[in-house]
Amino acid sequence: MTEAQRARRALSAFYLNRPGTEAQLVFPGGVWHFRSDGHAHWMEASAERALFARIAEFSLDARRRALLIRFSDGSELFARKTWLGPRVRAI
Repeated sequence: MTEAQRARRALSAFYLNRPGTEAQLVFPGGVWHFRSDGHAHWMEASAERALFARIAEFSLDARRRALLIRFSDGSELFARKTWLGPRVRAI
């Protein structure tokens, strides 16, 4: 099982702010918080820290209202807000 699949299975919810500059992945034990705009680029975690430590990079796409996380094993987690609600998939 890839790291992206592990994160997807443990995930409870996905939130993205209206401008698309901040995202949160919610897990039973806490939250992963990502921010990327013209002023800041950071991420922090209060849950699933061992898995969080394996994140190689992330990007927020405000136009597509999406968060892409790349893990050190090459797998990716893609979370997107749609008119049907949030969609998260492991690639």
